[in-house]
Amino acid sequence: SAESRAHLQDAHISVSLLFVVAGALIGLTAAAFSDASQQVEDWQQAWAERDIRLAWVVMPLGLTLVVLLVRVFFDGTAGSGIPLLSVGIELQDGDPNFVRVFSLRILFGKIL
Repeated sequence: SAESRAHLQDAHISVSLLFVVAGALIGLTAAAFSDASQQVEDWQQAWAERDIRLAWVVMPLGLTLVVLLVRVFFDGTAGSGIPLLSVGIELQDGDPNFVRVFSLRILFGKIL
């Protein structure tokens, strides 16, 4: 019927808009990560110009700090996250493990 076709067309427009917005957000996120990566590279270059020995101190201490943070504060964030997502898809919204898998703490730890 005409009403059914109109509903499908509205749904198609909504899904298309969702994909455009999601694509734009992903592109902005990628650009932000690119800028952050360039900033870190600039900092590393500045360290090397100041004193190359500083890199031998800052890099291992930074890695040690990240490992410590992951093991103490962000338990469950190690790895790619694909198995975590697979488990999360199977969980129901009321499940207590749902909050553990999809918490802001886990999200921040994954980004770190």
